[in-house]
Amino acid sequence: MDVNKLYKSVAILNALKSNVASVTSVDEKYVTEYRKVLQNLKDVGLDVIDFDVPNSEIQPRQTSFNYLSHESTYSDEKYVDKHYLLTKIDSVLNYLNLLLDKRPPELGFQKPS
Repeated sequence: MDVNKLYKSVAILNALKSNVASVTSVDEKYVTEYRKVLQNLKDVGLDVIDFDVPNSEIQPRQTSFNYLSHESTYSDEKYVDKHYLLTKIDSVLNYLNLLLDKRPPELGFQKPS
């Protein structure tokens, strides 16, 4: 496994997470960058297909609606729901943290200390 590529992927994911969190509209370019990271992770042998953003989640945004004709117009650009993408980013980061941590994951509830 190419550890350097893995660490770079984690760094890019963390940067994406903080940048996506600070914007109100998440443009498709963020998904494209996220998918590049997933491809890098696939290239090092990790099964990350479950963390991908389906194309159905990337949609043009409604820009206007005519109440008389009930017609909508949509943007040329596509967007993804901010919270959806952040959830995907968090999920893959959690997965990578479990892989990089040598201890087995603790499952279940822990007694309060």
